[in-house]
Amino acid sequence: MKCRLIKNEISEVLAKIQGIAGRKTNLFITSTVRLTGQMDGTIQIEATDLETDFSGIYPAEVDVPGSVCINAKKLYEIIKSYPSETILLNEIENRWIEIGENNLLFHIVGMNPDDFPEIGKDTDTELISVDSFQFKKLIEKNLSIPSQADEKRIYTQGLFFESITDEEGRIFLRGVSTDSKRMVKYDMLSDNLFAFQGEDKFILIPKKGLSELLKFLDSPMPVKIGALNNRFVVVKESEIFSITLLEGGFPGYQDIMKSDSESIIEFKRQELIMSLKRMSILSDDDFRSIIFSFEENKLTLMTSNPDLGESHEDLSVSYEREPFEVAFNPKFFMDALSLIEEDDAHVFIRNNQTPCLIKGKSDFYLTSVIMPIKI
Repeated sequence: MKCRLIKNEISEVLAKIQGIAGRKTNLFITSTVRLTGQMDGTIQIEATDLETDFSGIYPAEVDVPGSVCINAKKLYEIIKSYPSETILLNEIENRWIEIGENNLLFHIVGMNPDDFPEIGKDTDTELISVDSFQFKKLIEKNLSIPSQADEKRIYTQGLFFESITDEEGRIFLRGVSTDSKRMVKYDMLSDNLFAFQGEDKFILIPKKGLSELLKFLDSPMPVKIGALNNRFVVVKESEIFSITLLEGGFPGYQDIMKSDSESIIEFKRQELIMSLKRMSILSDDDFRSIIFSFEENKLTLMTSNPDLGESHEDLSVSYEREPFEVAFNPKFFMDALSLIEEDDAHVFIRNNQTPCLIKGKSDFYLTSVIMPIKI
């Protein structure tokens, strides 16, 4: 293959796929990127970690069509630092590849492109168009609960994704995530129901693949999404991103997410975050709880660490129920408050035995849940 690459086009996409090509697998060739020059004046770029696949087509000047596989990290570093806006790439003998010309030339070894894994590029499925900004927000809200590498429960590694229709006939795409100690749910409006395959009306999408997908949701242009052959597919103009789905169920969340007006306590979001930060100063890995002590029109936040000391802070709140105490992980609480995009937060706390729900005062799309800690 011999072609001339456009630096800005190629450098940007190579930067985004480093997380895919850089992930360790049992095939060394997955650390490479496959470039395929075509006579129509385009070059196809492919990357995979065997679970997350990417394929995109970009403009190039192709003199000799063909395919090469080059280490993704080194190719990106060369392209990024190259002083010219176009870069000549030329495959010579025995898989060796020359990059550059005249007074700057790299001579690096490639791999057999025929050994590159076949990746999910098929989009022969029913795709629906979604707002890229809102879809990105759905993913980001759910990734606020990270997956744990040593967690054996499969559902904690993924985002539960489904379509729902409310009483008014509006369609929503819903994402739910949990690590068993907390949960987050985010709904986005959609013009169409998602087309699920088989009997299940949900899919479980790995969070590590979604974290890579986020890098490509940087445009106001709509994207198309669908499910095909146990893969979640996203199409953005000339780019295709697909992720192998997780197998298994997801805990029932609907009852946990129910709230009632009697248990609402309203807070200024940023003020509560700052109070929790102050109380967290004396916490550590062994003592990670803060006690919320409620009495009439007052909340006292308290923390105690036998190795460091103790602290408390009083806040004025509108509270007229029976006094009680409940403990929460302050990081989980602050994470949930940080997801809210308005000044006022509604916190639903009934007692020290039931989950705590956190929402924005006027945001009906986002709900966070935190389980209490035994005092």
